[in-house]
Amino acid sequence: MSRVRGAGLSNLIVVTCLLVTVLVVGTRDSSIGLDTIAYVRYYDVVRDCRCLVGRYELGFEFLTLLVALTGAPPTVYLSVVAGLLVWLVWNFQRNLVRIVGDSAVVNWKLRIAVLTLILVSPFFFSASVNVLRHGLS
Repeated sequence: MSRVRGAGLSNLIVVTCLLVTVLVVGTRDSSIGLDTIAYVRYYDVVRDCRCLVGRYELGFEFLTLLVALTGAPPTVYLSVVAGLLVWLVWNFQRNLVRIVGDSAVVNWKLRIAVLTLILVSPFFFSASVNVLRHGLS
């Protein structure tokens, strides 16, 4: 029973850290990164016209339109995009852990390694929107 409670607490800590990461990415200034301002401007166009613009891949356009129809500010849009990417990474590492083995120590080492390599990397912050956009295409 305490092993299950410990695993739940560990997952809660990791999820909390991931949520903080999503908020940091979503609330960053639009001057950070080369593409951020382009995506913010694109989001503003979609939010104003409430239509598909046809500038990017269809899946990314639909995601943008879905958020734009709520009238949310660009920070919410960037947070949603970052959150979706983090969720995909989380599911990837969970499935990888299931495939690799059943040792709790190995599982947590693998989880930490995957999350560190993908989410702590400076490339995550600069490429998060591009990766998701191309992944939705």
